[in-house]
Amino acid sequence: MKGSILVSIVLLLIVSLQLVSAFGVADSTVDRVRKTLVEKQEQLKKVQDGIQYQEVLLSGSKNYGNKESPIMISYNQEKEQQISELKQLEKTINFEVDFLKKNWEERVVIALYRNLLNRAPEPTGLAHWASVLRVNDVRKTIKAIAHSEEYKQKNMNTPTETVKNGYRIILGREVESDSVLAEQVKNVEKFGPLAVIVALIDSDEYTKAFGDYSVPIPAQITKK
Repeated sequence: MKGSILVSIVLLLIVSLQLVSAFGVADSTVDRVRKTLVEKQEQLKKVQDGIQYQEVLLSGSKNYGNKESPIMISYNQEKEQQISELKQLEKTINFEVDFLKKNWEERVVIALYRNLLNRAPEPTGLAHWASVLRVNDVRKTIKAIAHSEEYKQKNMNTPTETVKNGYRIILGREVESDSVLAEQVKNVEKFGPLAVIVALIDSDEYTKAFGDYSVPIPAQITKK
């Protein structure tokens, strides 16, 4: 009896530590987003001030208002570029603010979409996978997304691509050697691409690196 209680306590501690780790990752992401937000807001202010300053300088010029003058043509071109930059900054800031409003599940879904599907989630996808995360851990959710047609179309077009992308996205690294790549390609051809991806997600390496609640960080593609 005491032994089973001790085992239960140990399991509870392990799950608690995993949750702390997961929320730690989320908190770290939020801190990064907040820092980026402040930087973008400062950059936005500089662009706005720059446009206003140029308006003041040109307002006293005899060419001000003459759209055909070289100085006004140059100014308007530069202003259009700055306004374009301004809109992009505002878009980035709005995205970051929206991210900060999300709950933990939604933040994880956004990260999973970015890492596995290379895009932001649409509202229906965000709501669906957030609800999945409320009853499943991150690892199981990754398995489910890997079974989606979109993941297959983007990452499983050939056996070699399946293996390389699987290692980058799931394990966060490149395949360690050509021999391992060749062996895994054979596994894809024999057992199917999903079997290989699920094996990577269930591997000891994945467990040690990410556990059940952390989001894997994909490796950057290296060109040989």
